Amino acid sequence: MKRLRCFFIIALFAGISVAGVKNVAVVETEIDAQSGASALMTSADVRLVTTELRREAVKNLPRDKYNIMTTETVYAQGSAVLEECADENCVITLGSRIGADYIVRGIISKIQTKLTLSVEIYETEDGNLVASSDPVRSESVLELLEKAAVACADMYRTFANTQRPASPAPISAPKPEPAPVAAEFKPAPAPLIPKSPGVINVPNEAKTISEAIWLAHTNGYGTILVAPGVYRERIIMAPGVALVSTSPFGAKIDGGGRGTVITMAENTSVTGFEVRNGAIGIFSNGNGNEIRWCRVVNNGMTGIMAKRVLPQIEDNIVAFNGASGIQAWDIQPTGVAVNHNTIAYNGNNGIAVGGSSGFAIVHNVIAFNEWQGLRISQEPEKIHVSMNNFYGNLVQSGRVFRENNYAFDPAFLKPLAELNFKSDPSKCCKEKDAYNDNLGARVNY
Repeated sequence: MKRLRCFFIIALFAGISVAGVKNVAVVETEIDAQSGASALMTSADVRLVTTELRREAVKNLPRDKYNIMTTETVYAQGSAVLEECADENCVITLGSRIGADYIVRGIISKIQTKLTLSVEIYETEDGNLVASSDPVRSESVLELLEKAAVACADMYRTFANTQRPASPAPISAPKPEPAPVAAEFKPAPAPLIPKSPGVINVPNEAKTISEAIWLAHTNGYGTILVAPGVYRERIIMAPGVALVSTSPFGAKIDGGGRGTVITMAENTSVTGFEVRNGAIGIFSNGNGNEIRWCRVVNNGMTGIMAKRVLPQIEDNIVAFNGASGIQAWDIQPTGVAVNHNTIAYNGNNGIAVGGSSGFAIVHNVIAFNEWQGLRISQEPEKIHVSMNNFYGNLVQSGRVFRENNYAFDPAFLKPLAELNFKSDPSKCCKEKDAYNDNLGARVNY
């Protein structure tokens, strides 16, 4: 498995945990050096940010449920540093080493002249991202700290209010559904490049995607068109922006082996990109988002992660990620779906669903994942699962969700050598959707 380099300074807890109390470790804030943020931040500034994240955790997480691990033991034990994680993902490895149930990490990047801070909480048991703050921006470190305090307080309170005990019950088949709903999820015909007022072209009008997002946000533009090439940056989107690769998978966003490659806002869309080499490929927790025709591959943890509100996830290839291909937590029923995706060769589950979630999973190829094709931890009856192909997963979900689903070899052409997940027409596939399309991603490349 691909080795993922992470640089954490660990906050350790001295003493024995009280039964039922979860340990929370706030790790040293990470600086995105490629964005230029390190030129605006001293090591003392970074420590102040980390201290603020820890202070807000102490203030806002109930003490009868959460223990905030302190920094004193770090210095008492020689400032332990974890430089490399070679297992499934850095979060799981880090948590197992220090006895933390949750990891809190901040990431500071630079967009134009402003510093941007985003904060994330990971569950160490399975690497799930369980909470994230709204990004905050400022040219001043002190103002950034003030804004971070407000955003993190809200994040911690929301996190504490939404946590539920893990369900010990094994995965079970959902209650029978009256009929497949394939026709409801046929996408409306649309060109690859959407027609939207106000367009910024990358790299002609903005050198980086992050710069283009800033310009779009400040000028009220709706669409960013990105030419083919490799863009080594981590993206925090602004509300209402459509991010579009001008050719399928031609624009490749590379996260440099860490962090979340694309963090969506609200009413945003990501179309046609290859999203790779981050810890998480794409994260979404806002309303009205869409992820279409993307290839999300080779991220150290999860390919696509959603919390509370599911984006429309349609016609994507999600493969070779270190943990689950798609993870969704506490998803409200809004009528969107995970539809016509190819989800394969991921290091954990194909799709993992947690919390109280309700949405549809239809027309997908979910194959050769290293654990379950589909794992639903709670209330499986709320998830509509039909007309999917479950094949070759270590724990074969097709046997569990066998009603209105399939199990046949998708006969991928060259998935390993060329990331080509088209099916060999001489070997596959008789099963189609209601519009005579093959199951899985329908993007041409």
